Amino acid sequence: MIESRVCATAPGVPLKHFWTEVAGAGRAAEALRFDWQRQLRTLQHEIGYRFVRFHGLFHDDMFVYRELDGQVEPSFHHIDTVFDELLAQRIRPFVEFGFAPRELARSQATVFWWRANGAPPTDLAKWERLVASSKIAL
Repeated sequence: MIESRVCATAPGVPLKHFWTEVAGAGRAAEALRFDWQRQLRTLQHEIGYRFVRFHGLFHDDMFVYRELDGQVEPSFHHIDTVFDELLAQRIRPFVEFGFAPRELARSQATVFWWRANGAPPTDLAKWERLVASSKIAL
């Protein structure tokens, strides 16, 4: 049996509304859509989030990863577009490096309808170059 005691005369402490600090927002590619950006703008106005977290920053639908002659030649155009929109709304991205690009993934098995690949990279040096070249502050 667990017993709890409450003292009604003890000083209280403010309840921190942590749920207004960060919002989960699906996949990174969705943040490229105008309607998604408009909805986030409304939520930001009403609630005032500090951070937004989403999956699939390096997923194939963000067109980040490619190799030319065996060298990693990433493109961060879509990530820059998403991050610029967030920062314009005074929201910081809560960065998740996840879901390897198909070309770099150890397995081709995927999950979810959008084909997230949770397999680790085949080449950790290439993965490291991809993450480091993103210049996302860790």
